[in-house]
Amino acid sequence: NNLFFFTTNNNEFYRDIWILDVLRGEKKLLFEDCRVGHLSLSEKSKDLWGIQHSGGKAVLVYSPHPYNSIEQLIGFDIGDEVHHLAANHSGKMITAVFHKANGQQSIIVFESEKLKQGTALEYEIIASAGSPENPSWSKDDNYIYWNAYTNGVSNIYRYNFSDHKIEALSNTVNGYFKPVEISHDSLYVFEFSTDGFYPVII
Repeated sequence: NNLFFFTTNNNEFYRDIWILDVLRGEKKLLFEDCRVGHLSLSEKSKDLWGIQHSGGKAVLVYSPHPYNSIEQLIGFDIGDEVHHLAANHSGKMITAVFHKANGQQSIIVFESEKLKQGTALEYEIIASAGSPENPSWSKDDNYIYWNAYTNGVSNIYRYNFSDHKIEALSNTVNGYFKPVEISHDSLYVFEFSTDGFYPVII
């Protein structure tokens, strides 16, 4: 729908969510002082997902289209953090980075509809090696991409839902981050350098 979501007041006050119509150039405030970040949007269902911080806890929330309210779904234990939400294109599955208080960091995936029905959080751990982060979905929802320091440098990995296997897609010496699939054989990533991060295609 050519809508772009972003947050402001991230380092002061209580974080606001805004929406921008990129065709009209018009923006409006959706939720003020909501303390919600790590936004992700489902292409098909149009649900807006995020993580809300309240009372020292991270809480998984969502806002159904047309974004009139924020619904709290499940709170995590104090010390546990959830980052980098990524809803798949159908809106049925969500992947995220789950950082537990004991130091374990994992890519997890869970079903959105079960959470909406009020059931407890049930999730599958996709990967834990190398402090994985920044998961994203392939266009057909058959793969999850992420970057991890498994070999000491941040490289790109992929999980295949068909055979449940993890495959290394890069072996750089500089570091690749935040993979996004742009075609069946190409990923957009950020490459690390001493001058900053460069956008590249692998």
